[in-house]
Amino acid sequence: SADGMLPEARQAFGLEWLLYLHARRPVEQAILVFLPGLLHILEYHNFLAQHAPAPLDLHILHSEQNTREQARVMAPPPDGARKLVLSTNIAESSITVPDVDVVVDFCICKEMDWLRDLNLESLDEEWCSKDSATQRRGRTGRVRDGTVYRMVTESLFHSKFRPSRRPEMCRQPLATQLLSAKQIPAIGHACHSVFEGALDPPTAETLAQARTMLLDLGFLSPAPDSVCCQLPPTAPDVDGDAVTHRGQVLGLLPLDLRSGMLVLYGCMFDCPLLCACAAAVIAAAHFPVMGRTLWDGVREGQARWRYADGWESDVLTGVAAYVDFAERKGQMGPPGLPQTAQALRGHCEGRVLSVDACMDIDQL
Repeated sequence: SADGMLPEARQAFGLEWLLYLHARRPVEQAILVFLPGLLHILEYHNFLAQHAPAPLDLHILHSEQNTREQARVMAPPPDGARKLVLSTNIAESSITVPDVDVVVDFCICKEMDWLRDLNLESLDEEWCSKDSATQRRGRTGRVRDGTVYRMVTESLFHSKFRPSRRPEMCRQPLATQLLSAKQIPAIGHACHSVFEGALDPPTAETLAQARTMLLDLGFLSPAPDSVCCQLPPTAPDVDGDAVTHRGQVLGLLPLDLRSGMLVLYGCMFDCPLLCACAAAVIAAAHFPVMGRTLWDGVREGQARWRYADGWESDVLTGVAAYVDFAERKGQMGPPGLPQTAQALRGHCEGRVLSVDACMDIDQL
């Protein structure tokens, strides 16, 4: 559906369930809700603030907040009010809310995944693993009895959920990991043996393809080069490879190598923001210009034509669409305000933009 793994019917049921818990549970019991992204958090916050029948001490928790904003969730609620925290998976392990009695888990997370067929990284929604669900369950019941509600059926949980989170080696392009390994002094000279000793080792052919890609892109070289910075190249390893200056710079960026090259060239040619936006559009799971129904097809085509502005490039069209979204978002005040969610969705529907895709690009 256009709403990904959390369609409107499931969102509505989740809101009704939270109102039910709020009405039936003792007010001193705090509730922690795991949602997949900031947009859903803002929409839930906006709805609960308007429709909750009794006082709620509402908090939001996500990675874009600073430490001071995140610390507010630790404070006790006012007398007669229930603390309710709407959070991404940051509360799964990074931040512990001390007084949680009830956990409501939608069992969805967003992960960077490697699309091998397209040779690209993509930010995708997916079901969390069973061990992640167990970790979320552990957010309550520490000092007194707690309750967990998972918003999925038992059959779905047992049939579709992985036992554990996939290793990062399986979720990222191997070339990125190989480049990082070659820059670690302790293992750089024998990184192939390190990969071969992993619990889920890659094949020799996959390692060879990754090395070829690094050589083709200029991140490895038998001889030092002098591109981009003054860092000394690393010493050659057992393959005779040295990590070039370019490779060392790219190794510092949290991007796949091709997106990193795009950002690096943007810095070299004095257009870093444009190239960073283009890299985020490429990495996002969905294109920002997207109708919600089949009847939006004509409007979607018109919107793509308008944003393209003569460019014969889907990437630049996506950048223009995201810039329109970002400018509107900037006019609404600081990010993270719950009242902006409804206005953003209304703006995106009027412009035939996917608000979920635009928020993903914004996060990237």
